[in-house]
Amino acid sequence: MHGKMKAIAKTNLKFYGMARPLGRDWKAIMAKVELFLQTQQKATIRQIFYHLVAQGLVRKDENDYDFVGRKVNELRRKGLYVDSIVDETRSPTGGDYGNSDVDSYVESQIESIDSPYQFNFYRRYWESQDKDIEVWVEKNALASIVEEVTSKYRVRCLACKGYTTDSLVIELYRRVKKDTIILYLTDHDPSGLNMETSLKQKIREYSFLGGADITVERIGLTQAQVSKYGKTSLSNPVNPNDPRSKGYQGTDIWELDVLEPSELKEVVKEAIESHLDMVEWEANKKREKDEGNMVYEFSNQVAKKFSKLSEELKEDWKRFKEERERERDEMDGES
Repeated sequence: MHGKMKAIAKTNLKFYGMARPLGRDWKAIMAKVELFLQTQQKATIRQIFYHLVAQGLVRKDENDYDFVGRKVNELRRKGLYVDSIVDETRSPTGGDYGNSDVDSYVESQIESIDSPYQFNFYRRYWESQDKDIEVWVEKNALASIVEEVTSKYRVRCLACKGYTTDSLVIELYRRVKKDTIILYLTDHDPSGLNMETSLKQKIREYSFLGGADITVERIGLTQAQVSKYGKTSLSNPVNPNDPRSKGYQGTDIWELDVLEPSELKEVVKEAIESHLDMVEWEANKKREKDEGNMVYEFSNQVAKKFSKLSEELKEDWKRFKEERERERDEMDGES
């Protein structure tokens, strides 16, 4: 089990006891789980657990968390919702794609063409934006949910798996070409807040690597979001053994997982759009559509010429082969 959940469970177990989660209608509970997965499509086991806690169906302790996990995996082993549970190792994905201009794209396609029907033109939307954006998330398992939004906006998504390493910051400076905003998602607890401080410090310390200005904007989890989405009751007590708890405001903490997938995606979407020049974004969409249609029309012309050329090349090969075979036969006859 996740170390943080274990620490929380130890605190909560003194209130709930160590009894096994028996004597409840688990069939009805799992029906709720299935409905949740059908609605959200993808979720972590922790998100499912908090969803059930919020409905008063399970208790917020280690026994129930483990049991929910086992019951969910029983469904998966029966072939149900196999791909709906996310808990995976992640690496940087996504980012902008496309071409700077239509001329160089068409020329490159003509030079390397093997099928004229593969002309698919995309513009680079972020080239005309003032700044680039990346979304970094503390938790590995939540990355694929966040990617459902970032992929639509061609934004790079990175799962940090806890604290950000120096290597990730160095790689960041190596790849950015202009000023960049890191939209950051962590738990609302002493460690999660300290991760933001740590990342900002490392970015400052490695600023000698490049001229781009990199800033960090923490977009979740915030106290305001806890209130907005009605997650107050899903709090856990601050771990008194956490050395970073000194100076933390309040006695309650919340995991990022208390947000349901749809809520998490809403947070990410709103944060990305707040930094977008939407007029330029929509203009790029229109240019991409117009130029894509132009490329498609041109590809039809290429297809016709390529088809004719292909037939000519086949005849050339046939003649070339016959000549070489005839030369070989003549050499065999002389020997």
